[in-house]
Amino acid sequence: EPEGKKKKEKKEKVKKEKRPGEVSPEEGSQFYQPEEVTRTYKNDEFFAQVLKQGKSPKSQGRRLAVTGEAGAGKTTLLQKMAQWVAAETEQDVAIWVSLADLQGRSVEEYLLQKWLKDALRAVRVTPEMEEALALLFNSGRVWLLLDGVDEMGSGNPLATVAAQITGWVASARVVVTCRQNVWDGRKNALEGFDVYRNLDFDYPEGVGQFIQRWFVRHLELGERLLAELAQG
Repeated sequence: EPEGKKKKEKKEKVKKEKRPGEVSPEEGSQFYQPEEVTRTYKNDEFFAQVLKQGKSPKSQGRRLAVTGEAGAGKTTLLQKMAQWVAAETEQDVAIWVSLADLQGRSVEEYLLQKWLKDALRAVRVTPEMEEALALLFNSGRVWLLLDGVDEMGSGNPLATVAAQITGWVASARVVVTCRQNVWDGRKNALEGFDVYRNLDFDYPEGVGQFIQRWFVRHLELGERLLAELAQG
């Protein structure tokens, strides 16, 4: 049998056998890319490699999707990204949009009609203000953080978001968060995005180890908390 065929079959077998659950529990909140690269990142590695260096296979860090179950920390991660942009870049700006607040408006309409007015504390938005926002986007300095695609109330929210990342809005680096089941059902709508799944703690081992470390000086409190979680 050809040697090349043997190597190919071995590679495919390893990829199929790789499981997210193989992540060491003590690593805490991590990320993995299930479709193309089955590797994990600690928080600092993710920020340094994917955000700062743009090491993502499809978009070079410009189009990212963070998926996960409810309560996995997707919104918290997005908040950390906004803080990272403020702390680690000189002129970049992070613009946060909770997609549940669109209420039928497009992302562009929301930015011009709601976000810009609130950001400038203006009574009304002038054409000059709108032009300045578009110029800021076109400069490539904007990180557009779109939280909660699954909360848009649309029949196909991923396709809706994809259709709205156009024109000057598309000049931004875009990060979206989405619940896993919604992403899995319509993921091809944002096929140009690099996908990272936010992993839960592996309970009980992962949560238990975290609590034991956190309450190292108050072991009794930690044991009580573990007992409460076990009953829940």
